[in-house]
Amino acid sequence: MSQAKTEQIIQALRDKNHKDGALALPKAGLVSTHLAELSKLLSDNPNVTALDLSDNGLSDIAAVTYEHVIAQPQIRQVNLSSNKIGELGSVSISRGMAVNPSLESIDLTQNNIPDSSGVRIVQALGNNTTSAMHTLNLTNNQLGNDTAVALGKLLTPNKRPTWLPNIAPVNFFIKLFGFNDTDIRLKTLRLTSNNIDDKGGVPLVRGLALNGSIEALDLENNNIGKDTFREIIFSMQNNKMPNLRVLNLNAKKTPATGIPANRKLADDDILILAEILTTQSTKLTNLSLSGWEISEKGAIALAKALKNNKTLTGLYINGAIITESVCDSFRVALESNTKLKYLNPTALANDRYISNHLLFNTHLARYEEALTELKTEITRPVVDQAQLDEKFSLYQSAYRNLLIDPDTQARLDCSEKYEKYTRECKQQALILQAEIGRSKIGDQARKQAYIDRINAMINPKKPESEPVEKAKTPPASPISAKKDVGMGEQVATLFQGFVGLFTPTTTPSASPAPSRPSTPPAQPSIAGTTTTPEQRESRRSISAAKESVAPVPVDNKKFAETVSTNIKSFLYGLNKSLQEANAEYAYPANLHRFYTNLLNIYLETDRESSQIGNNQRTILLSKVLRNEELPNDKGLKQQLKQLLPAGTELNSENYKILRSAMINEVKFLNIQLQKMPAPRQLGPAKK
Repeated sequence: MSQAKTEQIIQALRDKNHKDGALALPKAGLVSTHLAELSKLLSDNPNVTALDLSDNGLSDIAAVTYEHVIAQPQIRQVNLSSNKIGELGSVSISRGMAVNPSLESIDLTQNNIPDSSGVRIVQALGNNTTSAMHTLNLTNNQLGNDTAVALGKLLTPNKRPTWLPNIAPVNFFIKLFGFNDTDIRLKTLRLTSNNIDDKGGVPLVRGLALNGSIEALDLENNNIGKDTFREIIFSMQNNKMPNLRVLNLNAKKTPATGIPANRKLADDDILILAEILTTQSTKLTNLSLSGWEISEKGAIALAKALKNNKTLTGLYINGAIITESVCDSFRVALESNTKLKYLNPTALANDRYISNHLLFNTHLARYEEALTELKTEITRPVVDQAQLDEKFSLYQSAYRNLLIDPDTQARLDCSEKYEKYTRECKQQALILQAEIGRSKIGDQARKQAYIDRINAMINPKKPESEPVEKAKTPPASPISAKKDVGMGEQVATLFQGFVGLFTPTTTPSASPAPSRPSTPPAQPSIAGTTTTPEQRESRRSISAAKESVAPVPVDNKKFAETVSTNIKSFLYGLNKSLQEANAEYAYPANLHRFYTNLLNIYLETDRESSQIGNNQRTILLSKVLRNEELPNDKGLKQQLKQLLPAGTELNSENYKILRSAMINEVKFLNIQLQKMPAPRQLGPAKK
């Protein structure tokens, strides 16, 4: 903030003309003289209830003035973060806190407050019998176990017996025996980046549990271990923290020697936490346990808990052991979970299926928020038209992001969610139209304009597709490597490579490609057009592939390299071709989806395995087109399951349907290729 702006604000206080309830002077270059004057001016400006004096570097030089500023009875919120406040300044602050009955929130982040001064601040709260404090932020200081123990003791309800009189001699013995008359209801406590371990963490948590009002607890980057964690989950299990919404226990950076023993969580503790997450009474929205070791069993338990959890939006377990079984558990859980938006570690967040569900949940949350805000705006007695237009635009944008704009793969992965919420959102839009009709947002013409915008939103006009010309030779493709090579010839060439994968062979070499005759004899085809010998050979290759496949020796590296090269060439090339020219050549969406899924199956396998391993997976994939019974192979089943709709189990009946659909797609592509110029044969891979 500029010096001129600072002087302007202070002058407004001098003139008793500061209308805003918040006095914001961050990075304003304040010094102790400014604070001294400010404490006097605040008494003449009772409308000022919030002070932001952060990032001014006031330090202990201004220690004597902190007390007078904070003690002003109308002040409810104070931000003194990043001011290099040490022991002397803390003493002054504690004195002001002890006498201000209105103070609700104080932020002392990023200062130099020692543990002994932290105890003084806690004691000051205890001496203020009418304290309204609900938010205490002591992040990034030098606090330790003494401050944590003092906080736990302060928050423990221990009022004097009602029959004892409130007189000085009695009050002396009341304090001596540990009674207190303070009724602190702390909702937010942030002690991030201090030096608290289990000796302070356990009594702190016990006090919070007995107090029962905590909503956000942040103990990130301390030295707490599994004893404190166990105390927290036992308190939650016994409903001693019924309002807890945010729990941040992210541990300090893992040392080179690995996660310490006191941060390796027992499976029994994680199972209790998972049980808590499944209960209807939990209000937890954010759970951070990064830096703690969680076993595979514990991670699976947390994943299963998400299936029935209705509140958690963020789960951070960077440090958990992530295996394919853990990933599978999270994939299944997210098929029914619509709340979780943020998830780590990267192994989970980068999984395509999981990330699509997280993105859906994010858009759903934004949509619900936008709809609620719009309804609130509509029902106001006096409507601000500009504000209403803004809320309506946000609602339209959220609806589009949720239901209209998602790509094909996201719709496939979250098919059941899209089907469900398409119906629900349209019903909500119709209800919204009725509410607009009954509202007082303007005349009938204005109401009708909003109603028409909703109709256009839920019933978007589909662009008219141009008829596809049945030309003998399609126009040159913009993605062709050569100008004289058409799209049909390029795709057909790639298809020949794919057919070669399913052709019986035991040697790495292939026979030379037959040359195209200059005038091929015309023969009737199944499509009613003429075919060339190469096209008829292509169909025979497909038929032969369905009947039998000779086993490929897995120790033949040259063959494995040839197969790997051909399948990569085909899948990459066809996927790119269909993506870039789908509209021009009117390929159906299901054909595009089928080969995109084949590409994903191939790429999502272990990329670091040998070429022989890739060859084995290629053989497993090819078995789908010729095996009548469900293959008895766990890896193949897992790959096939990804082609099924979300939530569908892979069984013998579904396998037959899936196999039939895949064969039909191959047949359909072959028919499409017969209408195109004869392809060049794909010869053996070059050495």
